[in-house]
Amino acid sequence: MALNIGANDVANNVGPAVGSKALTLIGARIIAGIFEASGALIAGGDVVSTIKKGIINPQMIKDGSTFIWLMMTALLAGTIWLNIATAVGAPVSTTHSIVGGIMGAGIAAGGWGIVNWDKMVAIASSWIISPLLGGIIAAGFLYLIKQTITYKNDKIAAAKRVVPILISTMVWTFSTYLESRYFYRLGDKFCYRSSRLFYYKTLNF
Repeated sequence: MALNIGANDVANNVGPAVGSKALTLIGARIIAGIFEASGALIAGGDVVSTIKKGIINPQMIKDGSTFIWLMMTALLAGTIWLNIATAVGAPVSTTHSIVGGIMGAGIAAGGWGIVNWDKMVAIASSWIISPLLGGIIAAGFLYLIKQTITYKNDKIAAAKRVVPILISTMVWTFSTYLESRYFYRLGDKFCYRSSRLFYYKTLNF
């Protein structure tokens, strides 16, 4: 599964940078390895929780070994499908594959009632909403770049003025997301909670 993720998701991410010669293939591999591992360690907790108990209800599987084999079957099914799709060059998503594998294995083991259908509807909806929102945001940034850089007479001066703002916006957005959701996992939870308590006490004072 990890090899398939590298062949699909990581390749999609670094492909434009390598193709435009902004990064070498070796450099892209190193960066991808560092940040793929960092993302899994820092921000992977919620995804693991959803995969573990969000798609199906584990309580309906009475035998623990059956649940283990269920998850192994889902992983194997997702891996086989990703291998086939990658081999024929078909567009494929690792997320779709593993979610479908868990749902299918869960239904086979515990029936249709084992599936958390509300969660599945939310997940399936995100597969439609996310590309649309991503496209709208990307189009907005492209329009902004054209208006503030591309169509200017002195493009270099315009880029020096606008690009740092765009990069700062990206860094701020991602940093805020990590801090608000996962910062406490990087350090001692007690220190994090103490700092928040001190913050609230100071405000109330």
